[in-house]
Amino acid sequence: MDIRTTQVNVDDIASIYVYDHDSQVVKPVLLLLHGAGSTKESWLNIAKSFAEKGFFVAAFDAYGYGESPGAGMTWKDPIDIFNGYRESSGYINRLIRELERHPHADAERVGLIGFSMGAHIIYHYLAKDCISKVKAAVPISGSPRWDNIVRRFILTMEPFAHLAEEDVISQYEERVASFHPLTYLRDFNALPLFILTGEKDERMPVDDLISFYNEVEKNYADKEKIALKTYPGVGHRLIKEMLQDSAMWMEKFLQQ
Repeated sequence: MDIRTTQVNVDDIASIYVYDHDSQVVKPVLLLLHGAGSTKESWLNIAKSFAEKGFFVAAFDAYGYGESPGAGMTWKDPIDIFNGYRESSGYINRLIRELERHPHADAERVGLIGFSMGAHIIYHYLAKDCISKVKAAVPISGSPRWDNIVRRFILTMEPFAHLAEEDVISQYEERVASFHPLTYLRDFNALPLFILTGEKDERMPVDDLISFYNEVEKNYADKEKIALKTYPGVGHRLIKEMLQDSAMWMEKFLQQ
């Protein structure tokens, strides 16, 4: 086994590919989406572990992060952050199209794993941009409901402190609720979806995810394709058990 790591720029998408160069068998693709304040490099060791399990792994910088357009920008308005999520969601299909030409990647079998902001982006992708090549998704510690997230941004981020009045926050919540993924995912019913979160996550209310799961689970004819797991005592962080469970999900639905 010869695990290779290569830096790639697809148009303006800065990416890292990690895969077994020795194997002549094309491998299902895992796209890894990082959290806020991080970059594609945060996935590097994890990507190598997934590559050893037989996946072609790609991680990319979300809009506004790392080497992507807008990197280092200061958000002037909370809505700009969500626009960044939506822009990043569009990167996924562009990257898949590029991977169709890679001799080691099977871009007909793609799985998505994202943590925190990366999970928010996955939910938007599933709601608005998803194509049939994507066969499974594992959003970790993120949510399809964004209206309560904008409240937290306004109350905790210094650039938005001047907006911290209840009537203003309510207006932002209404604006975000008009386009957040939850609005478009209520009939979601087929793609294998494994929702992971810490039981003590202080940023992403567990009750929101349980409510979403209960709403979409009833749509699934095949109950093996939808699951929710909470991790006792775990806050807003990515732990080894989450990655192990993610790998098992992807092995089940991408390596059949």
